[in-house]
Amino acid sequence: YGLKKSFGMFALAEVISAIGHALMSEAMESWLRNQTGEKITKETLAKSQLWSKMATIPTAIAGGYIGSVWGLEWPWILSAISSIMAAFLIWTISRGIPEKADGANDEKVLTVWQSVRIVLGQQKLREIVVIFALTSAVVMPFNMFWPIIFRDLSNGRSAWLGWLWVGIAIASAAGARLSIGIRDGVRSLAIPMMLIAIPTAMTGWAKSLLIMIGLFLVHEIGRGMWPLAVFNYSNRHIPSHIRSTINSIRSAGG
Repeated sequence: YGLKKSFGMFALAEVISAIGHALMSEAMESWLRNQTGEKITKETLAKSQLWSKMATIPTAIAGGYIGSVWGLEWPWILSAISSIMAAFLIWTISRGIPEKADGANDEKVLTVWQSVRIVLGQQKLREIVVIFALTSAVVMPFNMFWPIIFRDLSNGRSAWLGWLWVGIAIASAAGARLSIGIRDGVRSLAIPMMLIAIPTAMTGWAKSLLIMIGLFLVHEIGRGMWPLAVFNYSNRHIPSHIRSTINSIRSAGG
């Protein structure tokens, strides 16, 4: 992203990034769920999301300033450097951590089609995949273009978008924290869905930039709750010995 400015190179970067995300999708969360159980996993993932969102605040402000002064490629380049450093740190820390809990069965290796058949064969998982995919299809176009929308509404100024991310990080962190208190069951999916859908629909009629920003931040609260709610609900229906593979297939739906 940082070194090339052609559409072809952007597309190639997206493909490589998608492969990387697919290889790690839901792997750590599945490992944690097998190691500790539902309650601890729910609380741990919420705290992890809270702190990870808050950690982006200073870097978002710095990235907004760096991008507006030295060029939009530099935040990407700095992000790549920090990601490589994080990968080395994770490898160093995780070497002594066991792959499975004491007495647990080995993860069964499934083919993609075996995994898909298991997901499609269970009504709860099938419903979750459909809901997850539809939500991503509806919400992602809006979220992919918010920097352009807000930049245009502020007469082309982009430096302040780093500060907007402060609100996004706080809203998303609040959503992660609130996910702990949601009752389990279908309601755990309905509440974040409403927090996403209603503000998103209202944004189309908002005439004021401040009102639009407020609605956008409310929808970010729902987005902070959504992945945790989906994971907690769906993993009640996934056996531990195939959890990682099934979660990866499920997350690929959105």
